[in-house]
Amino acid sequence: MSRPRDLENERERRAQILAATYEALLETPWSALSLNAVAERAKLSKTLIAYYFGDKENLLTETMLWFLGAQAELVKQAVAAPASLATRIELLIAIALPERAELERQLRFQLEVWSFAKTSPEVTLGLQTAYRAFREACATMMEAARAEGLTEAGDPWLYLTLHALMDGLSFQLVLDPTLDLEVARARARAVVERLLGGL
Repeated sequence: MSRPRDLENERERRAQILAATYEALLETPWSALSLNAVAERAKLSKTLIAYYFGDKENLLTETMLWFLGAQAELVKQAVAAPASLATRIELLIAIALPERAELERQLRFQLEVWSFAKTSPEVTLGLQTAYRAFREACATMMEAARAEGLTEAGDPWLYLTLHALMDGLSFQLVLDPTLDLEVARARARAVVERLLGGL
């Protein structure tokens, strides 16, 4: 008779492996990453990693989808928060423009995601889904502004403009360490408020 599976333990192990893979990808390109390196970082056996994820490609795919899904969920929670529109805008800006060290980590990881996506239709779809979630969050903000009479939202280019603004600022902040994060957040807030018709 086989032993019953401990689903909670399995979830914890999988989360431990995903987190170790995420950390490893901040230092090593996906093409050079080995299951041995992930096992060492996770303090687990390579056999256990293979048990949960099969091979390196599947581990990379699941790690990247896990990260993209977590980011999309944060954005959804921010725009759905039971708070004023101004507060939800602040939450969205904080997610898009976190502290500089976190912003740099996220960009390093995203570079690996984009590189791996060239070989993985599943990760390409995950990227598209994550970007769509952010655009939908921007659209939700615009609709909230319209409902409050602040703007006549509805133009999809406004949603794309908000998304492009956050993306562009995050890249610029990582590429130019002399740029002030607080100034970037304030400028982003001012542009968003203008697009929403003033808060």
